[in-house]
Amino acid sequence: MFGAQTHIWGDQPKESDPGFADFIRSKEMQNIAICAEDIEHLAALIKILPQASDYTNKLIGKYIILEINNISSCFQSLARASEDFRNINTSLQKQLKKLDKKHRFTDVRNKMAAHKHHRGGRLNLTMSEQIDLCRAICSDSLNGYLDIIQQHIVKLAPLAPFEYKQMFLVNGEEIREGLHSFL
Repeated sequence: MFGAQTHIWGDQPKESDPGFADFIRSKEMQNIAICAEDIEHLAALIKILPQASDYTNKLIGKYIILEINNISSCFQSLARASEDFRNINTSLQKQLKKLDKKHRFTDVRNKMAAHKHHRGGRLNLTMSEQIDLCRAICSDSLNGYLDIIQQHIVKLAPLAPFEYKQMFLVNGEEIREGLHSFL
């Protein structure tokens, strides 16, 4: 029943179909909520394992980075639904790009987390490159990304109020007051 209420019932319509924007809005809001939930659980693992090794924390951090990338992709897809979503996505991508110059999470995702073997005809990373990228994975850098994503998720509320309420609010209270609250 929830799927029918949120326009995600059945197959994805074509971009030229009248229901396309509603479908994309609902489906990507659902995907963002799933990714945010995954981040919360991964961050909770870091918090409940205070004696864990630095390697364990960085390993969990790599998967948080994958979910950050997934949320970014969802915002890019949402941009196809309306001009308002495009504006929010443009703002998000601009801020993530600025952070990426400093922390290189795109490289962490592409070279360490998602595509570990070949890139451009050579084996992926030297040991020194891998060490440099591992240093980027820390609570400060993760929190920077998560703060920006949280700010932009909140901006979605007026554009998709039903989906926002269903996926991000419980009894009128935000359940994701800060994705970084666990780190």
